[in-house]
Amino acid sequence: MDWSKEERALLAGVRGGPSRQGSNKAIFSIPSAPSRTKRSTPINFNWQSYNKITPVKNQGQCGSCWAFASVAVMETAWAIKNGSFLDLSEQNLIGCVTESNGCQGGYPQYALAYERANGIASEAAYPYTGSNSNCNHVTSKTHTTDWWYVGTDETQLTTQLYTRGALVYTMWVPNSMYYLTSTSGVYYPSAADCQAAANADAGHAVTVVGYGVDNTTGYPYWLIKNSWGTNWGNAGFFKLYRGAKVCSMGNSMWAASATAPTWTCSNVDNETDCKRWQSYGYCASTSQYYSFMTSNCKAACGFCSSG
Repeated sequence: MDWSKEERALLAGVRGGPSRQGSNKAIFSIPSAPSRTKRSTPINFNWQSYNKITPVKNQGQCGSCWAFASVAVMETAWAIKNGSFLDLSEQNLIGCVTESNGCQGGYPQYALAYERANGIASEAAYPYTGSNSNCNHVTSKTHTTDWWYVGTDETQLTTQLYTRGALVYTMWVPNSMYYLTSTSGVYYPSAADCQAAANADAGHAVTVVGYGVDNTTGYPYWLIKNSWGTNWGNAGFFKLYRGAKVCSMGNSMWAASATAPTWTCSNVDNETDCKRWQSYGYCASTSQYYSFMTSNCKAACGFCSSG
């Protein structure tokens, strides 16, 4: 596909890039991955083969990749848990996740935390406009997922992908990535290309739906669902080299499940943090961190009165 420089900039909408997103840990306590019985992972695995991946969407000329990747993970989590598809609203996140900047970029972890705390509307109830908007309050919402930070180990990621579901990844986008086709094979950009993308702050969020080893080259790869429409890549998907954290792949990885935890005072994310945040006034409904407080610091445990 032939995009202008300005159009390409809008397609890469993760602000701050993957290597700098770790600073968000100081803002709210990020859930860690739930425990799960270990089992060996196959050499090749793809959630598409199990009919758990919703169709590729198109973000258009809006830097909303962070919302699309997050929604795709939520939709897959629901399909794995319930055996049916939901079409969830990216526009709901664009308009309502105050910690992000809509079409000017955002962060997947804020989107996942917002959905966990507030729910998310369907596409039919809150349709995509591809532009910034105010937050519309839709009564009927779905609370589909819990979420957590996976880590940076790519071997661990294959286990998470196989046992839990799709993953949100953030990466730098080299210029060559905009021109991938169905015959591109495993995408393996050079370190120089990745650095140029990092210098341009061209961060992008994508959804990892599988992994494997390429039959032709022998390269290990991640199978990734993008949000640039079906005319890009291989019907909207591409293979990225796995094992070398290409273009900072692996610095920011998030997962979700359709099983919400049972909250008790013993599993509030971090009591010390909750007390400190409460003293800062984060429990106020006008605070930009209110949704995280009501999600992670429960009223029953003596924190936010409206939690």
